[in-house]
Amino acid sequence: MTYSGGCACTAVRYMLNCEPRFFYLCQCRDCQQATGCGHAPLLMFDAGKGKLAGEDDLRFYDKKGDSGGTISRGFCQHCGSPVLARLSAWPNAWLVYAGSLDDSSTLQPTRALWHQSAQHWDYLH
Repeated sequence: MTYSGGCACTAVRYMLNCEPRFFYLCQCRDCQQATGCGHAPLLMFDAGKGKLAGEDDLRFYDKKGDSGGTISRGFCQHCGSPVLARLSAWPNAWLVYAGSLDDSSTLQPTRALWHQSAQHWDYLH
């Protein structure tokens, strides 16, 4: 299966030729701040099976995550859309924000992570 997506202004685009390793909803405080909502919907893909166009338009912000490792969050420098992230714990993987996919209608998250940090107003079924 091929997955494609990118930012809102289309300056950054990606294509992945593999199935995601997982689809989780992360409720850590860092993801809440990065997305502006109660969780980040993230899919993990093998970076070696992905192609990225507009890489010069992608900016990364590095921060120590709740796990203690470094998370590098990539966003479009033009429109501000979060596109993908990289984790020091998984250097050969991309975490793709589900909302950046062109079509995520066939995907279903399998679990929520860091639920101890969940906001009471962020209801997940």
